[in-house]
Amino acid sequence: MRRIVVAISGLLLPLSLAGAAVPDASSVELAARFGALESVEQISISPNGKRLVYVGAIQQSRMIFIADLVNGGLPVPIFKVDPADGRLYWCRWASDERLVCEIGSIVNDAGTLLGFSRLFAVNADGSKLVRLTAPTNSRTMGLMQYGGDVIDWDVPGSAGSVLMGRAFIPENSMGTTIKREDEGYGIELVDTLTLRRSKVESPRRDAVSYIGQSRFMNERLRSAGKRCTLVEFPGLDHQLDSSQARSTLLSQSDAFLREAFGM
Repeated sequence: MRRIVVAISGLLLPLSLAGAAVPDASSVELAARFGALESVEQISISPNGKRLVYVGAIQQSRMIFIADLVNGGLPVPIFKVDPADGRLYWCRWASDERLVCEIGSIVNDAGTLLGFSRLFAVNADGSKLVRLTAPTNSRTMGLMQYGGDVIDWDVPGSAGSVLMGRAFIPENSMGTTIKREDEGYGIELVDTLTLRRSKVESPRRDAVSYIGQSRFMNERLRSAGKRCTLVEFPGLDHQLDSSQARSTLLSQSDAFLREAFGM
């Protein structure tokens, strides 16, 4: 059993990850039934189509299973997350060997319940586990509750890297000559193995849903020769409170799909 403790500005979020080599008999028996809908919560196939990863429920815990679609055999569990440590939501392939997953947790901070999410990456055999969510320290001027999201899984020329949108929190300069003032929502290119990070879109304080993210993805899709239509609604957030905006979005989505499928 490996135990990882992730520091969150004074709070501790423990994640218990169990190695793949020692599943008990009941886990193996349940793994054999992975096709049962109630035991599969999320599923993803590797880019080369040879393997499949899914989140399965074993009693009250969540486990990550890898299924070999070429050689067959029982799905192999690579780790589990117990309910006391959080909730494992999903895992997807960043490459044919590398996975990115999300864990969420509720932390009781002096009677206030705070929600946290964290992204991590791991090899399909359970090795080389790293946290993708940007680190914080004692100088960070706030809580990093939002662990970020992957907005592009297929980055040309950067195998195993993903584009991540995340919150930037400034740091004070106490005890150091280095001061980070970035604040708001921004986009980074992150290597899921080395954790090398580079900014793609600088953070903006007024960005919440971040229209720049959508524009950037639209440009990338078009430059790759893919069909794409970007619809913007100035002055509205992602809730789309305007019934006219919702109607327009539905009609344009319908027109896009009809054109794409030649209907």
